[in-house]
Amino acid sequence: MQLDKQTYHLVGAWDSKEHLSQATGILTERFKAIQKKFPTWSAAQHLRGGLSAFKSGIEAITTLEDINNDFVNDIIARAKFYKRQSF
Repeated sequence: MQLDKQTYHLVGAWDSKEHLSQATGILTERFKAIQKKFPTWSAAQHLRGGLSAFKSGIEAITTLEDINNDFVNDIIARAKFYKRQSF
C-alpha cells in the first residue's frame, strides 16, 4: 500500500510493517466514514467509496458517480486477479 507523502506524515520505510499498519488504519477509517456518511449504500458501494476516499479524501465523495473512477477500478481488477491466482 502506498500513501501520498504530501497528504500524510509517513511512518516507517515504504515497505515496513509500520507503514503498512498506518495505511491499513487509514483505509479502515475511510471505509467506516463512508459507511456512516452513506448508510443506505450497498456493501459494494461502501467498498468503492472507502477506496476512493483513501485517495481523494472523505469530503470528495458526495455521490455514487464519485466512486466510479480508474483508481478504484484498477484496485478491484488487481484484487480479482490475485484471487484467481489463489493469493
